[in-house]
Amino acid sequence: MSTIACLVNNVGMGLPTALFAGEVNSPNEESIRKIIDCNILSTVMMTSIILPKMLTQKGPNPGIINIASYAGLKVFPYATVYASTKASIIHFSKCLAAEKYKKNVIIQAICPLFVSTKMSNSMKTTFFIPTAEVFAKSALDMFGVEQRTSGYIRHDLKAYLYDLLPTSVRMLIIKAIANSSRKKV
Repeated sequence: MSTIACLVNNVGMGLPTALFAGEVNSPNEESIRKIIDCNILSTVMMTSIILPKMLTQKGPNPGIINIASYAGLKVFPYATVYASTKASIIHFSKCLAAEKYKKNVIIQAICPLFVSTKMSNSMKTTFFIPTAEVFAKSALDMFGVEQRTSGYIRHDLKAYLYDLLPTSVRMLIIKAIANSSRKKV
């Protein structure tokens, strides 16, 4: 392995939307561990494997892109474990960037909203929901621009609009989305 330009930690899994406890499809210990292992442990471990090589490289600044989620930035009922793991990735990225700021390694957390992927049951693309390909191109264009980004300008707009809403209204919207998802499962 001569040089590594970029590590993209793009992992994520969630559960069917449900209350954290008290429902038939609430997460059990095994499913909680799987989500933590996938969403947090794999990102931390891959970074610990690749970063030492990046720190010894000469040439252009290498980078680490950690895919988090808008859900990790806000209270996100019915996706408690998923949102919490993505919040961990955002914080991990901030801490790592603070450690490596003089080492010329770019650390970036990308916090998208919905993207049409297999994980989102290939939801219909709209003005605010891009295909995975469109999102990936947009996110890569943002590489090194901001330490935390949504990766997609339309997601920035939607997040801005969400943030204008009172928390109680935002919770109603999130609960409606969760209930809609639950009906599809």
